Amino acid sequence: MGDAQLDFDAYAEHLRFLAAGGCHGVVPNGSLGEYQTLTPGERAEVVLTAVAVAGEMPGGFSVVPGVAAYGALEARRWA
Repeated sequence: MGDAQLDFDAYAEHLRFLAAGGCHGVVPNGSLGEYQTLTPGERAEVVLTAVAVAGEMPGGFSVVPGVAAYGALEARRWA
């Protein structure tokens, strides 16, 4: 996008692509360091987007949010 904003519409479309290809679920904010680069609001929106797409999927699509953080207290809040 060029403006450093996350493209949640593209992310949702990618999730639909994964589901259509046979993927049974995702782990948003899993273990690739997202917690280091996303704001708390962005991090929450990533999960909310995945949950919204999961609700569209007949037969189910699992969303297991990652809770990694710099410390135990913050990880507990995300959990």
